[in-house]
Amino acid sequence: AQADVWNASLRVPRMAQSILELQKNAVLRMLNLGDGGDQNLSTASTWKVLVYDKFCQEVVSLLLKVGGLRNHGVTLHLNINSERLPVADVPAVYFVEPTEQNIQKIAEDLSKNLYES
Repeated sequence: AQADVWNASLRVPRMAQSILELQKNAVLRMLNLGDGGDQNLSTASTWKVLVYDKFCQEVVSLLLKVGGLRNHGVTLHLNINSERLPVADVPAVYFVEPTEQNIQKIAEDLSKNLYES
């Protein structure tokens, strides 16, 4: 009987979301630019550029394919350390680790007006 109680306490509810589902939902909320809408909708109201570093690129690649990014309004996805050209009238979403180098790159992008504010 003791083993049954122990095993029952280890069961995960069927409705509990996996870590990957939680991460995917968090990334989709970020990509929706605070629209507050349903993250599972396959349309996007705002086109945007996704700028990420190597670590966050790996996170995104595990969660979404290129088509999934497009379905959520990402027109371009670029590495923060690559040379990037301005994209007029399009906001950028930065998904990067909070390093001093990344913060400096974001500040440079803002000073160059690379994307819509």
